[in-house]
Amino acid sequence: TDIKVYHHGHKHMRFPRVTGHELAGEIVELGRKVNGYKIGERVAVAPAIPCGRCFYCRRGMQSMCLNLSAIGYHYDGGFAEFMLLLF
Repeated sequence: TDIKVYHHGHKHMRFPRVTGHELAGEIVELGRKVNGYKIGERVAVAPAIPCGRCFYCRRGMQSMCLNLSAIGYHYDGGFAEFMLLLF
């Protein structure tokens, strides 16, 4: 998908943008309030970011979110040496 977007663009993407919506990596640093993860742990990242406010999100159906955004399209993605993820 990223190669297709590179060559043909995407309606939700504005450049400049770091692509890479399918990503995995290793945790190198954690915030003070982050629990359940440890430095050195390998992780996969779900790129979809539901709004949490729409009809579907309020009913636990975040995959149907009307305002869904995604890492690699709306926000810089995983084709970078480092990235910051907010939870």
